[in-house]
Amino acid sequence: MSHFKNDDYIKSQSGTAFLEFAIMLPVLLLLIFGVIEVTRYVLITEKINNAAHTISSLAARSDSITEDDITNLFDSTQHIMDPYGNANVILSSITNDGTASRLNWQRKTDSNSNSNVVDGSGIATFPGSFTISAGETIITAEVFYNYAPMIWDNIYGADQLYAAKFTKPRLGGLGSVD
Repeated sequence: MSHFKNDDYIKSQSGTAFLEFAIMLPVLLLLIFGVIEVTRYVLITEKINNAAHTISSLAARSDSITEDDITNLFDSTQHIMDPYGNANVILSSITNDGTASRLNWQRKTDSNSNSNVVDGSGIATFPGSFTISAGETIITAEVFYNYAPMIWDNIYGADQLYAAKFTKPRLGGLGSVD
């Protein structure tokens, strides 16, 4: 003869907490890894914006710029991007000659990179309503970063993050590299 009644099995609570945890574990892991990935994405986006601003601002501070100065600027970008790896940088000097905004000079960390501001013919097209006056020169720093998610690479896939900053030279035109 059994000591249990049929109602005892229904009222038994043993194992309920484990079952609830087992059901919620995938949801909790998804939330944790999602927060980690979103945080990483935001940090990298902030770093490329900071790198573009810093490179553009530092280049625009001098009345002249040399190849060594540009190399040092590119090296500093890699330090700004730590610990997330390397970013490609395009540094350009653009002057409006009265008819169009034309490229004076341009240097790249990766020779295969293409500018989003300056086309192949050397004519600059600025985003939005940004313009420069006739005779005015600006320094443009474009930073490209190949973002690949750490966790969901096969779901989300890689993406190229981009930031561009435009700075007016403070002491000179910077129309050439010394």
